[in-house]
Amino acid sequence: MKLMFITQYFPPEVGAAASRIFDLIQGLKNRNHEIIVLSEYPHYPSNFVDRKYRDSFFIKENYQSISVIRSYVYVSERKNFFQRTFLYISFMFSGIIGSKHIPNAEFVIATSPPPTVGIAGWLISRIKHGKFVLDIRDLWPESVLALGAIKKGIVYSILKKIEIYLYRKADIITIAIPGFRYHIMDLGIPGNKIIDLPNGANTNFFFRKDSDIRKKFGWDGKFLVLFSGNHGLAQGLDTILKVAVGLRNFNDIYFIMIGDGVEKKRIIKLKKKMGASNVIMLDKQPREAMPSFISSADVCLVPLINHPLFLNALPSKMFEYMACERPIIVSISGEAQQLIKHSKAGIFVPPEDVNEMEKAILTLYRNRDIGIAMGKRGRKYVDKYFNRKKLADRFDHMLQSIID
Repeated sequence: MKLMFITQYFPPEVGAAASRIFDLIQGLKNRNHEIIVLSEYPHYPSNFVDRKYRDSFFIKENYQSISVIRSYVYVSERKNFFQRTFLYISFMFSGIIGSKHIPNAEFVIATSPPPTVGIAGWLISRIKHGKFVLDIRDLWPESVLALGAIKKGIVYSILKKIEIYLYRKADIITIAIPGFRYHIMDLGIPGNKIIDLPNGANTNFFFRKDSDIRKKFGWDGKFLVLFSGNHGLAQGLDTILKVAVGLRNFNDIYFIMIGDGVEKKRIIKLKKKMGASNVIMLDKQPREAMPSFISSADVCLVPLINHPLFLNALPSKMFEYMACERPIIVSISGEAQQLIKHSKAGIFVPPEDVNEMEKAILTLYRNRDIGIAMGKRGRKYVDKYFNRKKLADRFDHMLQSIID
């Protein structure tokens, strides 16, 4: 089959969105498909566009044997609504124009958010005479409303109409979170065109491995509490700083925070103000380095703010932590809470509950064998239910069934 993937984010850009679509394509590569990716000029998180992209509106290249069309994007720091909007719209238009360099495809798969990628996907699927698959990683506009990025009004109403329109036009909707199904069906969309394609982990890439990370950073003999990923509004990272301050008397407990995002600068300032000297903040690391960092941790944190929207959340980082045999402390109610209960791979604490998170960390600090056992159970659970290779198999079978 000829498959075209449209994604705002793709490696060498880093982050959950880029990793999700890259792993899916990697899982499909050896199945006699012709695959091409349409994506933006890579620039995240540095906000720097390499010189080789600056002189052209489009560039065709190979990334790890995957054919990629890179198209123009307006680069910004995404500090406000307008900067993000210009960035998203610029890729939408350049992607639609850039699709002329791509032959017809049997399936056009667009991954959202942002919803502008979905708009481009629908239009391009009409041009290329292919079926339109809309991959939903997060619910817009509900998520941006919950985070206070927008308020109910004209912008929200426009985004809501776009959301419903895309659901109706899609031939298939794949969802990263099972709970999204009910939201989409409540909008009048038939359930038989909604397919689960959950977040997961590439277990061949993420696994427990020895490394020199501890020695390199002077962390030998320390109990390491790790958070990695987006430093955004949803993560509620103030809670981690408060927990760290509460545990300052434990000289061998270090908190490691790796990543970038709109909240990073504020968190750095708050860390200094609170005197959280046991918190070490590192820039976003190359994806290839993350299994080593994760494996060096004694426990990994998966927090989100306390909001009903996140009752369905299953962040991809939790599967990566579990795949590396690390015990996790999940501070998300709902589906994530139930997953921890079933997998026995960690400890649940209520969102933004500083006291309970302190207790959970000290439980694993004082009982190292419990953490080791949780980590082993987590690896087995992910490999059985959330292995991205197996998820790619499921996606492939779904496409084949539609063609047949």
